[in-house]
Amino acid sequence: MKQFFKVLICNLVIFFVLFVCVEFTVSWNEINKRFTITNGNEVTFSQRLENYLRVVGEYYLKADISGLDFEYEFRKPAIGKNFDGENIILTGCSFTSGEAIEYEDTFGVILSEDFDKYSVYNVGISGGSAKQGLYILQNYDYYSNKNMLPADKSKTKYVIYTYIGDHPARLLGDLYRLAPCFKIKRDKNGEEYLEFYKSKNILRKTFIYRFVFRMINDNDFYRIYKNQLFMLYIKQMKNEVKQNCPNAKFVLFMWDEDGNVDIKTLNEWGIKVVRLKDISPENFREPKYKASDGNHPNGLAWRTIVPLLMKELEK
Repeated sequence: MKQFFKVLICNLVIFFVLFVCVEFTVSWNEINKRFTITNGNEVTFSQRLENYLRVVGEYYLKADISGLDFEYEFRKPAIGKNFDGENIILTGCSFTSGEAIEYEDTFGVILSEDFDKYSVYNVGISGGSAKQGLYILQNYDYYSNKNMLPADKSKTKYVIYTYIGDHPARLLGDLYRLAPCFKIKRDKNGEEYLEFYKSKNILRKTFIYRFVFRMINDNDFYRIYKNQLFMLYIKQMKNEVKQNCPNAKFVLFMWDEDGNVDIKTLNEWGIKVVRLKDISPENFREPKYKASDGNHPNGLAWRTIVPLLMKELEK
């Protein structure tokens, strides 16, 4: 019996060591994947290590398992110089928040400058998707009390969600952000809706879990499921907008056109869909429209897009 327990303990120790080694390898590769070049200069190992420790600290130590404490990432509201009481809320991912660009070059600030009768609240977050957008709207009062959303709900004119092509994939296997856990339920009328909850499974915090889950759901079946799930998120976001901002129009601004979004159904739900390719012939993948990281839109991109987007909304 003693021999059995010795072997068992030895195997458990070996398993734990292997688990830690694999976790470190996966997390190091994923965290540093986007941290190779900054401003054209190769990043040093010490910078990589500092970045890794910072992100791991956020993932393992500070963040709740459900990953809901991200208001510190929001851009501060931008108030137009001729603000007359109406507000616009922007939500989405790093394109919305303004990754790799200064505050003055972000979507929200340029919008508040070009259309200065509005104040603009930017609650986009890096690595975000409709999942975080829905959670923010469902907890409107919490973020409003922190001045991250308008206090007067009746004065919001537009809630704009900016979509890029991989948002459906982020609803499930997301390596870059600890996302809220959700389950699909049905109301008394049989309509599906999403309910968030706090997971008690500590493994959900590991990169191994998310890496394996992403590999499993990266197939045609889950692609269809993720697209259907995305539509459910957008429908529920629209309902939250109606409840919290009764005079606002919910807008899906599609940066990418990838065929994953059922525009006809969204229109039937009363959601305004604006496709970037329909309002501008410009190729915003050109270097002149890119931030220093070569991926995100810069100030020139937003200064070109904002007038066209608002013209489409206010016509």
